[in-house]
Amino acid sequence: MAGIDTNIDDLQSGVEACTRAAHTIQSDAAAVDRQVSTRIERADLIGVLVKRAKELQACALDQSGALRELRQNVALLRAELKLKSSSTVQRRRRVGNRITP
Repeated sequence: MAGIDTNIDDLQSGVEACTRAAHTIQSDAAAVDRQVSTRIERADLIGVLVKRAKELQACALDQSGALRELRQNVALLRAELKLKSSSTVQRRRRVGNRITP
């Protein structure tokens, strides 16, 4: 379980970094779009960049939600395993330390 927790923490860090990067790209692209749209014939390409940055940000937010759900499911699994383990130990004590099915 510790390895899973470490992997989830790493994934969360990556998702958060991706979200920050998407936000930065979106902000920078919007600023560039405002500054050059009147000077460049192909300013529509900047608009496409802004659109893609927004899509990236939405994707990162979706992944953040999926990560949150994964964390909840791992916590439920951990609790279930702990409960089963505790139940098995109690059953063995009642039977006089004999292994029971």
